[in-house]
Amino acid sequence: MAELPTVSVCLVAGEGGSGGAMALGYADRLYMLAGSVFPVIAPEAAAAILHRDPTLAPPVAGALGLTGADLRRLGLVSGVLPDDGASAGDVRSAIGAAFGAARPGDRASRADRATRCWLTGAGVTGTSRRQGSHEPGPDRQCAW
Repeated sequence: MAELPTVSVCLVAGEGGSGGAMALGYADRLYMLAGSVFPVIAPEAAAAILHRDPTLAPPVAGALGLTGADLRRLGLVSGVLPDDGASAGDVRSAIGAAFGAARPGDRASRADRATRCWLTGAGVTGTSRRQGSHEPGPDRQCAW
């Protein structure tokens, strides 16, 4: 996808995971439906690797930050869209607008912004990371 000469817009509906998650994550615009998850590794596999106990998947899933809200806060997804049946027109409009606004190569700057946000904590407030914290915090979101 890095070589695409055209705009790429991806929508995660349900569960996007493993190699597919890695590929879709490099789109110019990446959206998730509110009820979807986007793991690079399944929580059960992560629990088995980290704790040698796959039954610890629920707490590991929370730590992995798999939801659209988690990933939006970290600047990894462009937006989280409603997933109830009444909102299909909203999703269609958002995806159409993304195609109009995105430019080929935005995928690299999105990754750069997310990395910068993670390393500096410079989200919406533009201030440095909270002392001792490893993430922007619930009151902060990486700006787009």
